[in-house]
Amino acid sequence: MRFIEANAINDHPMIYWGIGTVWALMLFATFFSIRSQASSLWVRFIWLLLVVALPGIGLLLYLLWCLTRFDYSFLKFVVGPPRTVSSKGKGAGA
Repeated sequence: MRFIEANAINDHPMIYWGIGTVWALMLFATFFSIRSQASSLWVRFIWLLLVVALPGIGLLLYLLWCLTRFDYSFLKFVVGPPRTVSSKGKGAGA
């Protein structure tokens, strides 16, 4: 219980430095990812503005946008193979 309580023992400056470092690295990676997009300058500006103005929500929305826009192959490792196979992909002899 001491870990989640607001005790003086949990209030160490290194905790805040660690959280700040992780947050700065996340922002750094997001900024360079936005900068490298093949989108128009206006779309990149909107994403940068969103990430700066609403940091947590902006990072989450950008992550979802990237995942849904570019590649779904990571999902097969997360959810596994489909349970049913559709008949559309089968040949005439099946």
